Order: sequence, then C-alpha cells, then structure tokens
Amino acid sequence: MTEAAKPIPSKNVTMVILAEHHAPLRAFLETVHEQVRELVCVLGLPKDFFVVHKRWHKTFLGLEVVLDRGRLIGAWFLQNNQECREIRPRELIKILDIFARARGKPLLKVRFGGFRRSWCYCEGELKNGFRCATSDGEFHAFGRTAYQGSAYGSSDGPLIITGWPVAAEENQFTRDLYRFRLACENASYLDKYHAKTRPFDRDDDAYIRLGTLGPYPDYVIDIFVDKLRGWLSAHEPKILEFNLEDLWIVHYERPSLETNQSEKRVVEIIAKPEMLDDLYEEWRAGQAR
Repeated sequence: MTEAAKPIPSKNVTMVILAEHHAPLRAFLETVHEQVRELVCVLGLPKDFFVVHKRWHKTFLGLEVVLDRGRLIGAWFLQNNQECREIRPRELIKILDIFARARGKPLLKVRFGGFRRSWCYCEGELKNGFRCATSDGEFHAFGRTAYQGSAYGSSDGPLIITGWPVAAEENQFTRDLYRFRLACENASYLDKYHAKTRPFDRDDDAYIRLGTLGPYPDYVIDIFVDKLRGWLSAHEPKILEFNLEDLWIVHYERPSLETNQSEKRVVEIIAKPEMLDDLYEEWRAGQAR
C-alpha cells in the first residue's frame, strides 16, 4: 500500500467557526440543545440517547491532507476522486482574501430554521441544481429539502443541524458557501461532500454537529429527528452573521476538536501566510513520530 492509499489520518487540519468565540452562535446552539434534552424527556427516551458534543463548531472547509512521497496531498481529492493533487496553501489564502474583500461584512449571513415542512423525492436529472421539483420546499440538497436538512441524525452517529447562506432577505439563498468551496478546488482543497461520482451534490450547508445519538432503532431516531425538525420549522428563522474574524484554522488531534495542537485565526494567517505553512509542517512532524 502506497502512502497515498492510506486512510486519512485522524489527526489533521480544518477551517471552522468555533461557537465558544461567537456568542450568538453559542446561545442559539444552547437553545437547540435545551430542546433536544426536552424531547428526550417527553419521548421517554433514556439519558444516553443523546450525548452532547463538548466543543461545538461549524466546518467552513475541511483542509485535511495525506502524505505521499513527502508531498502534502488534498485528502478529499484523493479519497473522493482518486486524484493526487498537492495542496497550495498560499493559493488558499489568496482565495480567502478575495472572498472576504468581495463580501465585506458580514462575510456570511446564515439562516437556521423556519423552513416549510416538505420532503424531496427527486431522482435522476431532477436532482440537478437547487430547486426541488417534487416539493414546495425552499430548495433541495443531498436529496433533502431544507426542512429535512435542518436536522438529521443516525443511530450511533451524529445529530446535525444545518443552516444556509442568505442575502438581506431571509428567503433569498445566495449559494455563497458552495461557491467558496468550489473556488478552493483551485488550491487542491476539495469539499468532503463533492465527488465526480456525485455531480448533483453541491455543498452549501453550514452544518453543526450537536452531539451523538445512541445505538437505537432507526424508527426511534426518525421520530426524534422529525420532532426536532418540527420545532425548528415552527420558529421564526434565526439569522446569524459571521465575519472573517470568526474563522479559525485548526490542527486537531480528534475531529471533535476537543484537543488540538494549534488554533490560528484566519485574519492572522492572511497577514502572515507563513503561519499556515508552519501549521502544516507541525502536522507533518507529528506524522513522523
């Protein structure tokens, strides 16, 4: 097995928004967490049905890499498309800077909740684009309407809530996060959920892992998740603003980000691009141990 064929190392690099440094996001997630706890109680589920994540964060773009003959290769290009592309961190910084200058403040406005109760049944070419042809949902992505995607989970897996970028109007979805992720392919960073084999998947999701669901039957998970979706749908949309100052690049020891080697603000990295080089060299040194 060559180095390029090895699994993606669990210790790696990503770009995130950390809830602990963004008070409105933290407050919103605490409110959602309280509702999750209430649902667990109302539905008579055991306490271990849901375990809260210790460090909430929103992934902006995964920057994971693997080593191949001493080169740093974009992990998701390799895993999803079987393409061995060497990352270009300085190009990523340029893309970030251009995106921030073009957007100004806020960098992104993201809407959570308030989506119409609807289900997507699109197949084949109907899955192309963001408009859902089989429901009155605001849009569809990954085979789900906004309502379905607003909260979802799996047995012995994550519980996710999702928002999407909007313009001044809360119902005008901009696709800016998808466009940013697409632009980063020029620096050899492929979004984790993009692949040649899934051309209809266009990741515009601002997703956050609230925690982990226990190993319970799927029908129990489905009932619980639909209750949470209904609660989110019944409330006024929550609009949160994010700026360049809220972005961090993290060299993590675990994907949960509970323990990290390094955490650097993106604004500092744009000012001193060598900081990102140093972070990857730190990662490389850790792989050699």
